[in-house]
Amino acid sequence: MNPKIVRPAGPIDPDISMLYAESLEDSKPLALLINFALHPAIIGGDHFSADFPGVVCEAIAQVKGEEMITVYSNGTSGNINHIDVTRQHQLEGFEESKRIGTILAGKVLSALPTLRAIAVDRIAAGRQIVEIPVPSISEDEVTWAQGIFAQLEKQDLPPFR
Repeated sequence: MNPKIVRPAGPIDPDISMLYAESLEDSKPLALLINFALHPAIIGGDHFSADFPGVVCEAIAQVKGEEMITVYSNGTSGNINHIDVTRQHQLEGFEESKRIGTILAGKVLSALPTLRAIAVDRIAAGRQIVEIPVPSISEDEVTWAQGIFAQLEKQDLPPFR
């Protein structure tokens, strides 16, 4: 509904990735890792909150049990947010966070029975530090960039670029 919006910024990843672990002896739920690309910045303002990932984890705990650990990881979300510019009236804040978290938890819970078992003898993790050189920037390039920003400040643009 905003006439200044030209197009979406780019494609999104709509998939929810999951890794679910249960005990071998009695199939008791142990842990669930969820990865989904959406900025957890729905509540906003100066509130401290787990936002919609907290809603997801609480809802799953209600179904699978408090002793199961659910970890939510934020996928590659770039500029992906919760705002639907095609809708005139939208929930916001805690209400919207709860709505999105509940929908996401429902999708996760409904997908759990469809997961396929993977035989695992051991689990390992690794890490590697990668040093990336910082490119040198000339004074001419800095002056050029400052000129671009000065031009943008003069235009009638939204406050967030």
